[in-house]
Amino acid sequence: MARHAVRSAEEYRELVQLRVHGGLDDPTALDQADGQLAQQRGGVAQLEGAARLDLVQLAALAGVSLEELGDLVPRPLPAADTDLPPDARLGLIARRPDIAAARWQIEASAKNIDQARKAYYPDVSLTALGAYLRTYPDLGSGTRTELTLGGIGPSIQLPIFSGGRLRAQYEGAQAQLDTAVAQYDGAVVQAAGEVAQGVETLRMLDARGVQQDRQLEAARAQQRRAGDRRSKGLIDDRDWLRADMQVDQQRDARLQIDSQTLSANLSLIHALGGGYRADDLPDLPAVAAGKESTR
Repeated sequence: MARHAVRSAEEYRELVQLRVHGGLDDPTALDQADGQLAQQRGGVAQLEGAARLDLVQLAALAGVSLEELGDLVPRPLPAADTDLPPDARLGLIARRPDIAAARWQIEASAKNIDQARKAYYPDVSLTALGAYLRTYPDLGSGTRTELTLGGIGPSIQLPIFSGGRLRAQYEGAQAQLDTAVAQYDGAVVQAAGEVAQGVETLRMLDARGVQQDRQLEAARAQQRRAGDRRSKGLIDDRDWLRADMQVDQQRDARLQIDSQTLSANLSLIHALGGGYRADDLPDLPAVAAGKESTR
């Protein structure tokens, strides 16, 4: 399409040049035609350069040279889709890697709390413990943490002598859980915001596409009328070429919207953690309920 626009600009410039040389137009008209042609050629150069960069990136991703890529056949862009499935819900983001990792962090922190709580209740015979305490009546509130209970087995740890350390461990585990829950909540809020932005972007692009289609149809109608008038000798080729280039501009604007829609679709898929039309989706866990149960 860009090359077609260049050809139209070249034909327009030739007509203007003939009129300027014939004394029918001011030389500034030729300057304007030259500028318009240079702009169209610059657009082609930009697109060709972007295409070459795409090939370099494809070769790098495939781990091959440019020559080994072979001939790539251009294909039409996929149809832009701005519709969401009717059952789309926030639970879709549970599949996101960062959300899943944050959820696993909560589960690990909850297990640390269980381990810290068990440290308060060692598995020891109360009869042997009573005999030991009668043997050492002056223990007081010392900081001794390990006791050898005669014939009842190996050394054990008693919370009555290390309560401060155990309490610190328990509170540290609880702090880790609170931090994990806060990180999870933040990740969910951020993901929900990205999804909401993606949905609104698609809606905005859909509305813009409707209006752009109307502009394109109006430009084509003007081109048809210009063609009819040219065929009857009422206007020269310049007016028809201007209408033709206007159609190219409106087509380009439509393609830009389609490209933005495809990019927005990819961003929404990324925000949802994958294709949002998949089945068997995991449920979003109730973080608040899980936090209270661990306490």
